[in-house]
Amino acid sequence: MGGVDGHQRLGSAEKYKFERNQWTMIAPMTSQRSDAGAAVLNGKIYITGGFNGRECMDTAETYNVDTNEWTLIPAMQTGRAGASCIAYHNCLYVIGGCDEWVERLNSSEKFDPTTNHWSRVVDMYNPRSNFAVEVLDDKIFVAGGFNGVTSIPQVECYN
Repeated sequence: MGGVDGHQRLGSAEKYKFERNQWTMIAPMTSQRSDAGAAVLNGKIYITGGFNGRECMDTAETYNVDTNEWTLIPAMQTGRAGASCIAYHNCLYVIGGCDEWVERLNSSEKFDPTTNHWSRVVDMYNPRSNFAVEVLDDKIFVAGGFNGVTSIPQVECYN
């Protein structure tokens, strides 16, 4: 979903058919973006933030696999690229990343699809972008990443 072709940001998206070992195009996103976060929540694919070639984006959208349609959801509170995204407790969490000044973020926010609203969650200790995120034992773990100067060896946990 999205990316860069060497010259411009992309709005295209593809799906993979395992049984056929084949990629096919799906409907394009509403925005061209690279460096976005993505996760699956309640059977829908969400893509958040990213970079459009000019600025870090606060927009987010969701893909309905049944209708092959992308729909914008409310904008995040902070534009961010290189953030990690994960589904947790029926909400979508967007964590860290960097802002339009390429400053790494320690902030996070969550989207509740039942209220269609974003809200802030507690900050991480270390600002970071381009890191791994996973849910384990009902907690969100973030690991590694980049703080703007060097790699981050610390792991943090949110519960």
